Amino acid sequence: MFIVTAIGSFKVVDVERKDIAELHHKFRDKPYQDNRTLGVLSNMQSNGNLGLAA
Repeated sequence: MFIVTAIGSFKVVDVERKDIAELHHKFRDKPYQDNRTLGVLSNMQSNGNLGLAA
């Protein structure tokens, strides 16, 4: 839900690290949600579902 709202309008190839960093910063006051969101994005990247360069 949070991910789709934040980057749902992007094409996968257009998502950049700065977009993820901005999303991470947005949830700094909600550490649990922040870490869960980063975990999902990390899993997506590891499985090739998100085209982020290392």
